[in-house]
Amino acid sequence: MIDEGELKARYPEIPWDQPVPVSVIGFGPSRFVCRYCIAMYGLRGDQINDSEFAFATREETLDHIEAVHHD
Repeated sequence: MIDEGELKARYPEIPWDQPVPVSVIGFGPSRFVCRYCIAMYGLRGDQINDSEFAFATREETLDHIEAVHHD
């Protein structure tokens, strides 16, 4: 499995430490999602409300990134 360091090295143009807003029609309001987790684990639209790495606020996502994906 690819890790955070390899993602940053292979794709330096992607702002890995910034959440990405994701909207899925029919599944409620948009969520902020961790880019690392999307790349490593994937995300299906029907999982957006149950995902461990999709959050209601940008700040929650930044906290997740800091806690789980710190350098």
